[in-house]
Amino acid sequence: MAKHSKGPWKLDDYGPKSGNVIRFEVNAANGERICELEDPEIEPGGMPADEATANAELIVAAPDLYEACRLALSTCVACGIDNATVRMLRRAISKAEGN
Repeated sequence: MAKHSKGPWKLDDYGPKSGNVIRFEVNAANGERICELEDPEIEPGGMPADEATANAELIVAAPDLYEACRLALSTCVACGIDNATVRMLRRAISKAEGN
């Protein structure tokens, strides 16, 4: 797996842009753009602005969530815990690593 851009990531330049289009930029700590999202809020099939914002905030949290999952899994393994939560952590980490 290639390494992801170092966190923390932040949400920049978001809000209504050019009429009814909502625009989000997610940037790494070094200013590198991770992604840009646009959603035509009022167009058919567009999502509500609060849902688009929540999705962008989830993307921003991804590096922290990944590290938290890795730490939690490491702690579970060290304590000999193997349950549904551990399996969920393994799946989430594997997905984040592109496996």
